[in-house]
Amino acid sequence: MAWTPADPDLTEDWPRLRTTAADCPGGPPGDPQGRATGPGGLTGSGLEVADALLRRIPTRRLIVLGAPGSGKTMLLVRLLLAVAEERAPGGAVPVLLPLASWNPASQNLQAWLVEGLAQDYAGLRGPTPACAGTMNRARALLEHRLLLPILDGLDELPATARAMALAEISRPCPLARPWWSPAVSTSTGRPSAPRPGFR
Repeated sequence: MAWTPADPDLTEDWPRLRTTAADCPGGPPGDPQGRATGPGGLTGSGLEVADALLRRIPTRRLIVLGAPGSGKTMLLVRLLLAVAEERAPGGAVPVLLPLASWNPASQNLQAWLVEGLAQDYAGLRGPTPACAGTMNRARALLEHRLLLPILDGLDELPATARAMALAEISRPCPLARPWWSPAVSTSTGRPSAPRPGFR
């Protein structure tokens, strides 16, 4: 399995990505030395997808585009396994979540993630210890950046919801969402989101 960068009209300007990464609370994610100098540095194959996400992309965000049956979900599964293998003790645990159940018009991304995690993983429904506040474990893990959401199936959302979902997913390093980890989405075609501004 191999990949190349998307057409330039589907990607954010590379210097803008570097600026966005530098403006993240706590500084840019990852080691700047390993970053690609432009989209051409993202070409790869096999398990290099984890290297691309974690080290080469300044914002550590990625959208996988491809035709139906081209292997997008398999690439995300490989990404999940590679990130899990590289995970340091206490680091974020990658978790694959299908986007098909999300309605971005009625539920923000954090609420949907918390609900989906609690539904899929019964152990995350319970309350956190009293010292962590009054929230369930799923929300606590997100807020403490202990989960890395990998979001699959953007193309499975209704066409009218895709732009709204992309806008919510792509918000850069918001202070109001300290739980945010890099998101990985897939789509079978060109995202129907307004340009510029996707990060």
